[in-house]
Amino acid sequence: MFSAVNANQGLEVSNKQLALSNLTQVAAVATSQANAQAAEAAQKDAQAAYLEAVDQRSTAVAAQATAQAAFQEAVDQRTIAEAAKVTAQANYEEAQRQSEIALSRQLAVQAQGYQRNQPDLAALLAIEAYRSADTFEARDALLTNLQQKVAGTLQELAPPIPADRNDISAVSLSSDGQHLAYGTTGGVIVIWNYRDQQVSFKKDSDEAGRIITLDWNPDGQRLAYAAGDGRIYMLKLPSSTEQAGLSSPEELFPGRQRVPIWRIPDLSYSPDGNRLAFGAGTDVVVLDTSRQTESRYTFGATIESVDWSPDGIWLALGLADNTVRVLKAVTLETSFLYRAGPTITRSKAFSPWQRQMSVAWSPINSDSPLLAMAGQPGKIVVLDVSQGKLVAEEDTKQEIYSLAFASDGGVIATGGIDSLVKLWRVPDLEPIDEISKHNRMVVDLDFSPILGNALVASASYDNSAGLFQLAQPSPLAEELSKESGSIIGLSISPDGSPQTVVLDSKSNGIGSYALKEEPISYALNNSGALLALGFADGRIEILDLDTGTPASTFQAVPNPVLALAWNPDERTIALSYCTEQSQNFAQQTLCDQNEIGFLDIQSGVVTNMPQVYDNYLRTLAYAPQAGLLASGSDDRSIQIWDPVSGSRAGVSLVSHQAGITSLVFSPDGRLLASGGSDQTLILWDTQANAPIGEPLTGFSDKITSLAFSPDGLALYTGLSDGTLLRWDFDPNSWVARNCALAGEGRYLSEAEWAQFLPSMNYNPSCTQSP
Repeated sequence: MFSAVNANQGLEVSNKQLALSNLTQVAAVATSQANAQAAEAAQKDAQAAYLEAVDQRSTAVAAQATAQAAFQEAVDQRTIAEAAKVTAQANYEEAQRQSEIALSRQLAVQAQGYQRNQPDLAALLAIEAYRSADTFEARDALLTNLQQKVAGTLQELAPPIPADRNDISAVSLSSDGQHLAYGTTGGVIVIWNYRDQQVSFKKDSDEAGRIITLDWNPDGQRLAYAAGDGRIYMLKLPSSTEQAGLSSPEELFPGRQRVPIWRIPDLSYSPDGNRLAFGAGTDVVVLDTSRQTESRYTFGATIESVDWSPDGIWLALGLADNTVRVLKAVTLETSFLYRAGPTITRSKAFSPWQRQMSVAWSPINSDSPLLAMAGQPGKIVVLDVSQGKLVAEEDTKQEIYSLAFASDGGVIATGGIDSLVKLWRVPDLEPIDEISKHNRMVVDLDFSPILGNALVASASYDNSAGLFQLAQPSPLAEELSKESGSIIGLSISPDGSPQTVVLDSKSNGIGSYALKEEPISYALNNSGALLALGFADGRIEILDLDTGTPASTFQAVPNPVLALAWNPDERTIALSYCTEQSQNFAQQTLCDQNEIGFLDIQSGVVTNMPQVYDNYLRTLAYAPQAGLLASGSDDRSIQIWDPVSGSRAGVSLVSHQAGITSLVFSPDGRLLASGGSDQTLILWDTQANAPIGEPLTGFSDKITSLAFSPDGLALYTGLSDGTLLRWDFDPNSWVARNCALAGEGRYLSEAEWAQFLPSMNYNPSCTQSP
């Protein structure tokens, strides 16, 4: 029983265990299912989170892209704004620069207008012009001011010209600056070439009698004169193709009523050369030679002198009653009248043909034309015709018979009973100089009409005519040395000291090197070590100046080498030579065709530019940077060439009154200096193609060589008489000199500043001594 019980109990336990096991399995399955469901749910949650994260990342990426695009747009806009700012700044600066240039030019023009009557104001305006902008016009005004204030001195150019025992009654200088015509009381007319120191033409005495007065036509080819028979005649010079000698005198307007010989004391050609005015007793007569018409107007006193205004609009008369009348040239009506003093009775002690009144216009056109007059008993008067006022007067207490204006309008000369030729500054009539080369009265004077060629001729009753030069030693020039020969080369060391190469005319040598023949042309290289010489047989010789021996010799061309210039690269030399020649009526050799060639120093080969038709190319010079070549010729012109194409690279530069002898460019190429056989130096602005200031004069001989200092602020000139000069071309120095010209303590007042610089804050120059 115990066993059965135990067995039942065991069976019960087994059943319980089986049930428990089943429950466990069921629970495990349930758990597993729950876990799977949970995992699935978790997976779904994770997937959802992932998708959300992906969405958020996409959103973030999109936001980042948007932000990047916005940033880039901002960057682009800033770049555009910066570029716009730079452009605006550049436009502003360019507008400012153009405004400054315009103001500079305006002030410079105004300065030029005040140079005659208010030189102090002119100097101050020129300074402000340069201060505003470094323009050609500003430099021109600065330099012109300095030239206007130079005091002149008379130097005898040649001994008095004898007149074959006849008193000389009239003189006139031609427009070409080479011929002096004079007439005598014996009826002789002589045309004298002062450059050649010889008589070119002569008209002997004839039935027309005494020469009362004469005047060259502005063309320089016709000479009008009044003779003792009461008629007006004209002599015509021959052209280069005609036989030498004057044409026979031709009466102007034949058949005119004659007047007594003492009734035509003066005659004057108009600036255009078509009208001839003269006094005929109490009448003024104007002959229009182009229209063959005559105009006449009668006054109450004898007309002693006549003179046309520079523009040909006005005609000034000096009358024996000591009055001056300015007539309208067209109608001959009086526009201005000035009475110098009481009527003077003609003195019987002197020849009845002497003038009691002389008048002369300033040859410079301006808004305020000046008219000078002189008469007995010795008063000189300067009048401002436009304003109708007296500018200055001077009582010399000596009877004056003649008066003439210098070509620059800054000086007048007078001659009279005291046998002196006197110089006076205009407009203040300050005495400058006088010269006594005559021993009797000076009855006529005439200045050369050429600006910068200040020659004055005089006629005297001592049987002679005088010719003098108005030497104007410029404050810009300093004489450094005087060599014993002609300076044919100049080089400037980096420290600015000049070195000269001199051709000794006595030994025909250069330094220690003796030449077998004298060269026609020469050129010094940049370093000053090599000198190229051109000879009549077409040979070019290069001389080593350190050793005094030839470095090389080339038979370059078959004809004379007229000019040489070293290329800045010093591998080639430019040369000019004449290929066709002829002779004129005076048996002078003319060059009908020139060629410019280039000698390769290594090969000795010469290559030519296309043919250049010119008249003796005497000098050549290379521009430092542009590769251009300048040439100067006997026809007074300067040409700029492109050596590669052979074409002209600019306009002709013409201002000299004789052939060009030397050329040089400044280191920056902005300036070109030219020297001429007219003994003048001209400074050219290569951008404006115009000269700065007036021609610089006062040279003792021909300019043979030129060299700029390395900084371009000084120019050295060598002359054929061995003189070496240094010229101050520093604009800042010109400013200081203009301050000095304005006067100590003189500067633009606030009222003047408001007038000329109204848009600028008051800040005048020259408030301290320069």
